[in-house]
Amino acid sequence: MGKGAETRGILGQKGEAAGYIVLALITFIAYHQILQNSFVNLDDPLQLTANRTVLTGITWKNIIWAFSFESPCSPLTWLVYAAAHSVFGLNPGPFHAISLLLHISASLVLFHALRRITGAYYRSFMVSILFAVHPINVESVAWIAEVNNVLSGLFFALTVLVYHFYTEKPDYKRYLLLVVIFELGLLSKSVLMTVPFLLLLLDYWPLKRLGFERVSFGKGFRLQGVPIMRLIGEKLPLFCLSLISLTSGLLMQPAHTQFTTFTTAPMSLRISNALVTYLKYLGKLFWPHDLGLLYPYPKAIPPLETAGAVLCLLVITCLALRSSKKFPYFITGWLWFLGMLVPFLGIVQSGLWPEMADRYAYLPFIGIFIVLTWGAHALVSSLRSKALTYSSYVLSGIIVCALTAATWHQTGYWKDSVTLFRHVLSINPENAPAHGNLGAELLNLGEIQKAIPHFQESLRMKPSEDACFNLGMAYYRIKNNERALQYFRQALQINSNDAGSYNFIGNILVDMGRMNEGIAHFKEAAAKAPREIEAYMNLGNAMFRTGHMDEALSYYQEAIRNDPACAEAYNNLGTIYAIRKDPRQARENFQRALQIRPDYVEAKQNLGRLRTEPEDTVTVIANIEKALQADPGNPALFIKLAGLHLQKGDTDAAIRNYSKAVSLNQASVEARYGLVHSFSRKQDYAEAMKVMQEIQTLQPDNPETYYNLACVYSKGNHADESIKYLRKAVDMGFSDWDLIRKDPDLANVRDRAEVIELLKSHKG
Repeated sequence: MGKGAETRGILGQKGEAAGYIVLALITFIAYHQILQNSFVNLDDPLQLTANRTVLTGITWKNIIWAFSFESPCSPLTWLVYAAAHSVFGLNPGPFHAISLLLHISASLVLFHALRRITGAYYRSFMVSILFAVHPINVESVAWIAEVNNVLSGLFFALTVLVYHFYTEKPDYKRYLLLVVIFELGLLSKSVLMTVPFLLLLLDYWPLKRLGFERVSFGKGFRLQGVPIMRLIGEKLPLFCLSLISLTSGLLMQPAHTQFTTFTTAPMSLRISNALVTYLKYLGKLFWPHDLGLLYPYPKAIPPLETAGAVLCLLVITCLALRSSKKFPYFITGWLWFLGMLVPFLGIVQSGLWPEMADRYAYLPFIGIFIVLTWGAHALVSSLRSKALTYSSYVLSGIIVCALTAATWHQTGYWKDSVTLFRHVLSINPENAPAHGNLGAELLNLGEIQKAIPHFQESLRMKPSEDACFNLGMAYYRIKNNERALQYFRQALQINSNDAGSYNFIGNILVDMGRMNEGIAHFKEAAAKAPREIEAYMNLGNAMFRTGHMDEALSYYQEAIRNDPACAEAYNNLGTIYAIRKDPRQARENFQRALQIRPDYVEAKQNLGRLRTEPEDTVTVIANIEKALQADPGNPALFIKLAGLHLQKGDTDAAIRNYSKAVSLNQASVEARYGLVHSFSRKQDYAEAMKVMQEIQTLQPDNPETYYNLACVYSKGNHADESIKYLRKAVDMGFSDWDLIRKDPDLANVRDRAEVIELLKSHKG
């Protein structure tokens, strides 16, 4: 009777199916909370939320990009991101659902594979449920940037299952299927390169294709079963695929992060940390407490600690070897754990390498789960006590319930970036990256004064360009330009290639009226990061403001070459063509902007003005100018003439005529609003603000005046002033709450905590 038949005889088909259902249900209960979680600001933006290539969807060009050295994630992971975004957009819920579905699938396939290979239904179920609900795996499942981990986990389990399928009846078709599944796993995450070694372990136990027999006392062992060279030979194609994956991974790495030098982390420290963390991982397995996303790399490890780790590992390995005849699962499971952790030990490091990481234990812990489950079964069986057997079932249930509850609790820390990094800092307050990420999220939420101390702590612990840049951003947001310049320049001292700092220094200099210096910094940013569009957009805007339309045109076109989905660049191009009286080109660019962003209000307005412009505008302008010759002191005619020029896109002519109207009638609010609109069209918000202050003097009791002040200051990135005037408008009776919620002019402040609270307090 075969293994599958033996199990079926005990449980029946319905009993077998129940195990799969229970496994899936318990895993869902443990993790369902993540379906309400958000993205986090560590790696999620790099791989998905701010990755322009990923967000443009699946095209042949992008598929080629996915297999290039420029892609920040593995090809199959990118396909999952792109496909999900095409269907669901940037809604985090479906991405979390995909991660959970992959983890449940990996658990079910692992259960099926172990059951088929070993014939031990309950033990296979226990290993799979431990894998499914152990809290150390929360990081892999709850972090969208780690989709590659759960995806590779599924292909790993499939590889084990298909390998057993092949060993039952070795032929080229089954072997080809094995190669394909394994390669898909490598394309999900290259760390599966150790799988060919693992398959050799499975040949020993539980497949029993390889065995050892003592020849005679003192004369060693003799191999049994399938010839060892055949076993190695059938793994050679898999080893070759692993080698290709390893090589491509090493070549790809410098495209994103630099390898850590031996000056920063000496080889002796790397080896010591690798040995010590083996035991730390085992500690997390038995007591999964204080699980955090970031474990800072140690500066030093005491020699006695390293020696103790070596001794423990040697003792366990010797015990596993000596008991391999009686307990073969021990050596297989132990070497499974040791071997699958090798790619994560940090002997080769790049970027911000951690001391250890929960996600690294995702597949290696399966080996220890096998040792514990089969070992517990052997112990209980040897005692031959029914009471003890039933007690072991109860204890197993208690362990599963406890782990399920711990996993559910751990998923709550992944609710959002603030919750996550506050949890990390509660474990270790001296964690510079956690301070940096928490500060960045608080800054994004508009809580600038709360963000600054975290950036300062991060800078104190570890001076870095990111900490300096973030401090510069914080002070830039509160309009402390001197402090902002100080930190942006400090970031450039650490990394002279930091294009972001050049961009923001340029923005500050332009705001200060030092246009030429600002343009020089934008050009430096473009030189440092020629494929990024921010510098080109800034250059285009600066040239537009100074009237250099040809240069502005070329910079916007360069931005589009680097990012064909940049709606703002198309809108700005359309504006230039409208000014140049080229309605066909203007229309095409406005329409293209709207194809990319259908809710782009400014592009809609620009296109609407273009469509409704009378064909005889030139004649109308000529008639008004003729009327002004007869009545040069009529401000109403100048206002009408300015409006026509503005409709045509000639903002300079509009400003001249509105200004003339103001000079003729100092009390003209209409002419001043025309100036505000014209200066805003030119993105000269400093002048627009000045005119709005004049309107405030003329209409100090009009709440709409303060609302419009709020809009202009928002567009000019003066968030605090904008919020101040918005509150004043509301206090004076402005009550168009729907407009406040939707007005694009308030986009720069709408996500600020003060505005959110203001809207919450006036829901009615």
